[in-house]
Amino acid sequence: MVFVAEEGWCTVLIEVDNISSCEPHSRRTAMFGAGLIWIWFALACLICPIFGLASGSYAAEEARSACFDTTAIPSIRGAVCTEIIVAPETSNQVRLSAYLNRAAANYLTGKLDDAIRDYSKFISAQPANAVAFHERGLAYLKASEFQNAIADFSEAIRLNSEYATAYNNRVIAYVNIKDRQKALSDFDAAIQLDPIYATALYNRSLIYFDDAAYERAVADLKKAIESQPSNPDLYNQLAWTYLKMGSASESLPYVNRSLAIKPSATLTTRVVQFTKGLVT
Repeated sequence: MVFVAEEGWCTVLIEVDNISSCEPHSRRTAMFGAGLIWIWFALACLICPIFGLASGSYAAEEARSACFDTTAIPSIRGAVCTEIIVAPETSNQVRLSAYLNRAAANYLTGKLDDAIRDYSKFISAQPANAVAFHERGLAYLKASEFQNAIADFSEAIRLNSEYATAYNNRVIAYVNIKDRQKALSDFDAAIQLDPIYATALYNRSLIYFDDAAYERAVADLKKAIESQPSNPDLYNQLAWTYLKMGSASESLPYVNRSLAIKPSATLTTRVVQFTKGLVT
């Protein structure tokens, strides 16, 4: 069962007991689609609205701005952030923002301990920042430190009770420690806060599917498709769900829709073969 964790800058596909690759995304467009890396600029803006106000020449600022550029190569971005952090002329505000951005770069390069350390530095200065707790929780989640992830997501929710994404991501930690009841409760909370939250709907449908609650899974997937009608993975899962219900005729239209969006989808091809009786 592969769940989707939502981050400020990417989506992580998470299989229970195993965390796989990170793919860029925008929540309102496609859960797994390729594209530019998106990060919540609000994180940096909370403490450094205009980096250009810092002292130095225009050319120097251009070079230093790579630290705050979400499209920059993560290793380069991290190195530039380090230069800003260690520079004695850097203001406290800019240094704090650099820690935050270096944490994001370290996360993307798999340096999770370093990312957690930098997030912690930011949190020590901004202990009421819900987003920072959420981002550190994601680093813990990817590091398979599930109890720490739960603690950070819980703190993010305490600070912002309407943080739907934190509920969705805390679910994945709960599933990994085999607490399915709390997982479902968090999915319910996320979807109550955001009824068209496609990622949470998709994730909850997987639990329903695993529990053989197929009609509930179908309802969630159809709602998710309303939010993300160009996401082939939603159609794939819906097709499989109908097959498990014994209805190949209802499955096939969703197979065709998925293939129309992504002709190379191997899962969809297998569904087609199944509906035609070519595989069992």
